[in-house]
Amino acid sequence: MQVDGKTIKGILFDVDDTLYAQKYSFIRACVDTFGEDCLGLSVDDLFEAYYKVYDKRSARLDAGENAMEGMAQLHRKRIKASMASLGVPITEEQMVTFQEHYLYNQSHLQLSERMIRMLGNLSGSYRLGVISNGAADYQRQKIDGLALTRFMREEAIIISGEVGLDKPDVGIFRLAQEKLGLDPEELVFVGDSLYNDIGGANQAGWTSVWINRRNQIRTDEDAVPDFEVKTEKELAELLEA
Repeated sequence: MQVDGKTIKGILFDVDDTLYAQKYSFIRACVDTFGEDCLGLSVDDLFEAYYKVYDKRSARLDAGENAMEGMAQLHRKRIKASMASLGVPITEEQMVTFQEHYLYNQSHLQLSERMIRMLGNLSGSYRLGVISNGAADYQRQKIDGLALTRFMREEAIIISGEVGLDKPDVGIFRLAQEKLGLDPEELVFVGDSLYNDIGGANQAGWTSVWINRRNQIRTDEDAVPDFEVKTEKELAELLEA
């Protein structure tokens, strides 16, 4: 793969809403908690509200010693605030039930067939890896469930909660470079967050690819990706070209 005369040798990915779509876990949790009609709400509208409640720029969760419990509290607060923003209050019991269903679904993730094919194809030509923000146990559970070591070495999987650095800190990208033994101009990073993923990769001198699954509108204040794709099909076509 050549990008502006640079020979790409390594491709790294964010996890949430990059290698898999969070929306599907969310929809299953909503149906399991609130029923098929989701209390009369549009699931798409509720997901957008849920997504906006959590500022992805706040990369590290202040969860004390128990990161998993802190994550559970975060999910409960998010669904309550999301419902309230749409004018539908929920009970404490519903809030807890949603959180339990959501965490269960997040621990039983699967890559799509297209993503499996793409990663399999890329792994024969590139050094692959992951840089993911989040609590160590929580993200590790997802990464293990997705069986990513089928496509990459364990040492190329970097989780912020394990290394003490968060995207967009350029330090976590430098750590990935060391792990893969590659230079910035030889690396591509794929992510869904303009601030954490694209901004961090740009600062590190990597080629950046924004996977815009939710069809967001980029503002003048946002980081500018080198490439933008909106579907897994477009991502595969770009990276396998």
